[in-house]
Amino acid sequence: MGAITIRGLDDAVVAAIKERAGTNGVSMEEEVRRLLQTTYADDRQKRGQEWARRQLERLRRGELPKADMSSVEEIRRMRQERDDELERRSRKTTGT
Repeated sequence: MGAITIRGLDDAVVAAIKERAGTNGVSMEEEVRRLLQTTYADDRQKRGQEWARRQLERLRRGELPKADMSSVEEIRRMRQERDDELERRSRKTTGT
């Protein structure tokens, strides 16, 4: 895990962090860690939502490829291929 040192913080900011940490029953370090995590996790979530919105727009405009069959049909087909292959291998090893 990474570590950072922040110099030159205003005393009022440090006091506010200390007060909030005390209210939440955690250390100042944990309070700042939570704040940073929340801030940047929200940013990742926002970028993910924007990406999903763009994909939805592409889908509406017909720009995304469409599958020839449903995913359920595809999974069933793949399972059948696997079962057939296992059966062929089984026959080879037993000689029947």
